[in-house]
Amino acid sequence: VLILVKATPCPLFWVHYSEHYSMLPFKGIYYALRKESPITFAGLVYPVPDMNVPFLGVHTVKSVDGSIYFGPTAVPAFGRENYRGLEGISVNESVRIMTSLCGQYWRNNQGFRNYAHAEAGRFFKAKFAEAARALVPELQTKDLLTCDKVGIRTQLLNNKNHELVMDFLVEKGERETHVLNVVSPGFTSAFSFAKFIVESN
Repeated sequence: VLILVKATPCPLFWVHYSEHYSMLPFKGIYYALRKESPITFAGLVYPVPDMNVPFLGVHTVKSVDGSIYFGPTAVPAFGRENYRGLEGISVNESVRIMTSLCGQYWRNNQGFRNYAHAEAGRFFKAKFAEAARALVPELQTKDLLTCDKVGIRTQLLNNKNHELVMDFLVEKGERETHVLNVVSPGFTSAFSFAKFIVESN
């Protein structure tokens, strides 16, 4: 959660607002394209998005050194900083996350059940490679190498309608502005978004 403070923050607003939303962390795992691969990219390649869920799906990512990655997945993380193994896991938070995920699976809002099945398969390299080949048919499984690149998406869940929040939320308090569900670092640096924030106050 990013909070833009204009003056002394008003904690009561945040307490009231947070009752309507909770955070579900999802882990994004990537694979690196093998340096020897004959496949090259002039730009980024994205799949057609599923408009029922707020995730982009497996796409290409190019780093500043020219390395190419495929990802991310959107598998559940069992802690806000659960990047690897049991790292960053607490019992209370894990129970809350599992309870929320089981509820989403049972209700199947936004087609969550089918999406969960697809993402669970991508935990395995062969299934991940299938998703990547939907973008690049000539890609071979051997072209994908495991790597340390991983990210946590702090996805908001609306506790009233039990749906994943699809976009940014901008809420005003008496002396502060709350920008919630900020999952795109690229968009948060856009001048148009800054103008939207300023004009909403």
